[in-house]
Amino acid sequence: MKGFPPNHILLNTPVKTVTNDDDGRVRLHLENGKEDVYDHVIIATHGDQALKLILPEADFEEKEIRSEER
Repeated sequence: MKGFPPNHILLNTPVKTVTNDDDGRVRLHLENGKEDVYDHVIIATHGDQALKLILPEADFEEKEIRSEER
């Protein structure tokens, strides 16, 4: 994580869902009701947990890749 600005790293921050905006940006919907928008997001968790975060918006390829990681 070295080199990332501290305000761009969310540790111990429960994320409810991750969605894609029409402009291609990524929107994080946090458990506390807050939303943040980013150009890119790295989801560092197990595949099945990542799949739960991006459903129901996940496309076929995303569902296929993450469901095989179990």
